[in-house]
Amino acid sequence: MLTPAQLQQFGHDLLSKAITPTVIGKQVDGKPRQLPPMREFAGPGNIAVVNAAGTLGGCMVTGSIDQNFTLTQPLHLHMNITVGPFTGRYEIDAKVVVHLAVTLPQPLTIAVSAPPVAAKDVQVSISNEIIGEILKHAPGVDFNATVAAGIAKSFNAQLQPVMVNVASMIPG
Repeated sequence: MLTPAQLQQFGHDLLSKAITPTVIGKQVDGKPRQLPPMREFAGPGNIAVVNAAGTLGGCMVTGSIDQNFTLTQPLHLHMNITVGPFTGRYEIDAKVVVHLAVTLPQPLTIAVSAPPVAAKDVQVSISNEIIGEILKHAPGVDFNATVAAGIAKSFNAQLQPVMVNVASMIPG
């Protein structure tokens, strides 16, 4: 008969083998894909119209049961911001970093979930044309922080917990 400490070690060893970055990456469907077009109004009195479309790159999962897991999701956006007669065009490369939590809600079931992504979890790199450069420096606007917050908001709308049945991973 196993002691409680041996049983705990067995459970830890099982989870370490069953839940790996590769397994989580497959469960969260980290395949590259097109993002649907987005249209939003922004600024005081909704003076600006923001249109964006882009591509979600393949995600990368790192970590372990002992260290927790982190998912890094790259994306590329083509964004136009129109204010009155001026339109700024931007190319945005971003990485969204998601800290994953692994829990055991019931026997042989592992849940992978994530807290909401904050703007600080989004790294952005923005390139633009001259009109975009002018709009980017509008008074009182931190453009990178605003873009990061918008990406975080969109990303959070799509976050859903993933359930993994460990029994289905055992051969035989």
